[in-house]
Amino acid sequence: MSQQPPPPPPPGQYPQSPPPYGPPPPPRKTNPVLVIALVVVGVLVLGGIVAAVIAGLPDDAERDSSGEITNGGNVSAFDLQEGDCFDLPKPNDEVFDVNGVPCEQPHDAEVFSMFNIESDDFPGQQAVIREAQRGCTSRFGDFVGMPYQKSRLEVQYLYPTEQSWNAQDDREVVCSVTDPKGKITVETLEGAKH
Repeated sequence: MSQQPPPPPPPGQYPQSPPPYGPPPPPRKTNPVLVIALVVVGVLVLGGIVAAVIAGLPDDAERDSSGEITNGGNVSAFDLQEGDCFDLPKPNDEVFDVNGVPCEQPHDAEVFSMFNIESDDFPGQQAVIREAQRGCTSRFGDFVGMPYQKSRLEVQYLYPTEQSWNAQDDREVVCSVTDPKGKITVETLEGAKH
């Protein structure tokens, strides 16, 4: 069997290498034990990543049979109840959840009333804020035991946004009492008269 030399390369290019002599190389073999070991290591690493992500997620608050928060954690803004204590979220943020706290521990706010805004169509953000403020301050005196204007305590409220109004049929205002001097260290401010 003879082989002819390859033709000369075009100007400026390298010559092609001749085809290899002899039989093709044997196919590579895989080590099944090594493959299984790599799969197991991959599953363990993936499991560790998932566990780390889950551990990094905030825990939900726990409630007892009466509904009282017994172990602090996340509470959806839509799941707050009268008597709940929580830490205030950052101001001017849209609130999806708050950090619920057992009331015997220091906290920023205590929910004292909840009511719905009576309207089918969204009345506008400023109208919702006015209605929330009016409704919460009018209910404040019955809870604290003195009119809002004479108390050193303050009112904070959560109210529907246009998006939650339309998408979730949200009409609820959540009224809470806060102390401008800092954390509330008593279990409740009901009847506090200050």
